[in-house]
Amino acid sequence: RVPGEKERLVDQLLESLGLERAANTAIGEPDAAKKGVSGGERKRCALAMELLIRPGVLFLDEPTTGLDAATALKVVKLLRRLARTGRTVIMTIPSSEAYLCFDDYILMSDGQILYQGEAGRSAVDYFARHGFKCPRYSSPPDYFFMYILHQRRRRQAWEVSAGGSMTDDVDAAEQRDSDQVRKLLRAWATSPEARAIAAEVQSPRRRGGIQATAMKYQSSTWTQFGFLYGRASKNAFRNPMVLARCVVMALFQILLMGLTFLRTDQKVGQAAVQNRLGVLFFLSAAKVMTGLTSTIPIFLRERNVFLREEST
Repeated sequence: RVPGEKERLVDQLLESLGLERAANTAIGEPDAAKKGVSGGERKRCALAMELLIRPGVLFLDEPTTGLDAATALKVVKLLRRLARTGRTVIMTIPSSEAYLCFDDYILMSDGQILYQGEAGRSAVDYFARHGFKCPRYSSPPDYFFMYILHQRRRRQAWEVSAGGSMTDDVDAAEQRDSDQVRKLLRAWATSPEARAIAAEVQSPRRRGGIQATAMKYQSSTWTQFGFLYGRASKNAFRNPMVLARCVVMALFQILLMGLTFLRTDQKVGQAAVQNRLGVLFFLSAAKVMTGLTSTIPIFLRERNVFLREEST
């Protein structure tokens, strides 16, 4: 993309995710003295970084955790608009308020599918056919979680049991819940919805594959070097203690070697040659050791960033 398009995309994501106020704030580290952005802003920033490359398929694990209800709904609507452009967005989400924003819904138990299909009324009607009718004015995902996945009857057995029958009632409730889930799993395997999905997988209606315009090409080596150099420079200037330490170490080394090889120019012959060789050796060793002591902490801090970017 041209630089102007990249800047417009960044500004659009800042506005869509509500990050305008934190646009010029350093991300920071959770365990550092200067925290930087908040936890919610950090999560939204991580999401924005993934959206910058406009991926064809986007996997998200609870992207709204830690966000308030309004911001979470804004994030889900942004992902929905992204899906409307032809991209696939797959995510797990604990918020029931965003349920109606989904196109398709998958309910699973122990790695097996209980339901897969359209969200909204279709899921409610499916479970109603199998004896789990969602009450009016109730949230469908909350009802599914409480009465199908989380086995609320087990907790009710704990509440109503008395005397020595508590263990028996709980075991009986667990057995009923397990039979209930197995029954729903068998019902899904033989349902018309499951057969329709299998037929679509075997003979997809949408064909064409990946177009050439969808291919992405990496930037040149010099472009990558320029961005990384600018990023490293900003990180260095934002931490004045590191710069001050390097200056102090350099001054100390200069003073130490200057005093050690003082009046070397007054000697002649083999002694003068040995002194000058010593100066060159210690200068080289000092530069190497200084570079190592300043690079190793940076390497440990940047390693996670490198691994994440390398895997994308």
